[in-house]
Amino acid sequence: MSNATLGLLYNALEESGNHASGQLFIADENVDDIRVLMQFAQAMPVITNRCNIFTAICNTNHRHQFSDFDFTNIEDASLHRIYYRTSKEKPVVHHVINAAARLLITDGELIMAGEKQQGIQTYIKKAEQRLGHESVVRKDGAARIGIIQKKLPGAALDDSDYPMLRPAITTDGIVFYSKPGVFGWNKIDQGSAFLAQHLDRLAIRNNRLLDMGCGYGYLSVMAQKFSPASIHATDNNAAALLACRKNFELHNITGDVIADHIGASLTPGYDVILCNPPFHQGFDVEHNLTNHFLQATARLLTKHGQALFVVNSFIALEKTAASYFRKTEVVADNRRFKVVLLTAPGNPAGTP
Repeated sequence: MSNATLGLLYNALEESGNHASGQLFIADENVDDIRVLMQFAQAMPVITNRCNIFTAICNTNHRHQFSDFDFTNIEDASLHRIYYRTSKEKPVVHHVINAAARLLITDGELIMAGEKQQGIQTYIKKAEQRLGHESVVRKDGAARIGIIQKKLPGAALDDSDYPMLRPAITTDGIVFYSKPGVFGWNKIDQGSAFLAQHLDRLAIRNNRLLDMGCGYGYLSVMAQKFSPASIHATDNNAAALLACRKNFELHNITGDVIADHIGASLTPGYDVILCNPPFHQGFDVEHNLTNHFLQATARLLTKHGQALFVVNSFIALEKTAASYFRKTEVVADNRRFKVVLLTAPGNPAGTP
């Protein structure tokens, strides 16, 4: 993303005098500049739906919150200023704007930034209607920031009942609960479905299984029929964790759902790891991200453990994985996705 977007937010913070009282910063995955993040975290409380962001800021002076943008514990008309870098998903943005209408005092300000191609101009217009006042807009290239005062709030924006878990997907008689805020929340990811077709390649029965980057828990539910001893499902996103916990309960899965970023908080000892990592369509293909997932998998597996990854066919995961596993095998490729089996974690290439 453009650093100019966060730069506009940071400039607005400096202009405000950096006062912590009555201010709130709302952070999701689009806040990827640690310098800007720490400046806000030192100046005011932060609500974030990403556990890696919460971990990075939890030792600063304020009481920060990791949640699915749950504002229910904040009193009406108690905030003077809310800072927000707009999210990717429209219901999330509408949820935050609606919350601002309740939380801000009269003449309080919602300061929201984003990029032109991501719809920031439309969101600023919607915030004007919701808060009842015209905005002050500033620009830096494609980046935009809108400063909107709360005057006479208008009708609530449609946020698709953002806080509510609901039965969102049914396939082969299996119901999955989900909600906006989870990636692909109302559909079955085609890559995950392709991976699920090849679960019989794994020795799952009576073993400890990890679903790393679980989303609403599709792969965990699909693996349950192979009778694992326990399943741990992890995700960085608070909304995904809520949905996955509901599906564990609904399908009587033995195990736990854990807030975690690429295995950072987990202890080794898993016999099987399943992963549909976020470097397929819609995301940047980053070599470093690939390495992080593979390093975590190699660290967490037992000596004779197995991992099954699904990635887009053009991603050479098996080549990178050769630095971390003694055996890699492409077990299926439908020209859109491929499923890669990794076994015998070790250090065959001599890399540290």
